[in-house]
Amino acid sequence: MALNLPSGFPSPLLPEQKSPMQTLLIVDDEPNVRYSLEKGLGNDSLQVITAGTAREGIERARTAQPDAIILDVRLPDMTGLQAFQ
Repeated sequence: MALNLPSGFPSPLLPEQKSPMQTLLIVDDEPNVRYSLEKGLGNDSLQVITAGTAREGIERARTAQPDAIILDVRLPDMTGLQAFQ
C-alpha cells in the first residue's frame, strides 16, 4: 500500500533533516570556566569555540561568525565591554 501525500507535504517516513550547527563563542581568561562551559553546553547541534583573551575573542568572532557569544567582563588585555564595542 502506497502513501500518497500532497506535493510539498513532508514525508513522515523520511528522517528529519538536521538544521545547521549553531556556534557559540566563549571568551574568558579562566581555563576552568571555559572548559566547564564548553563541556556543559556543547552537543551535536552546538559547536563551542573558546578564547582566553579579548583580542583572541575578537579574532575568533571575525573568523567564525558565531551565533552567540558569552563574554567575560574582566579580561587581562581589555574589558569585555571594550571588546564588545
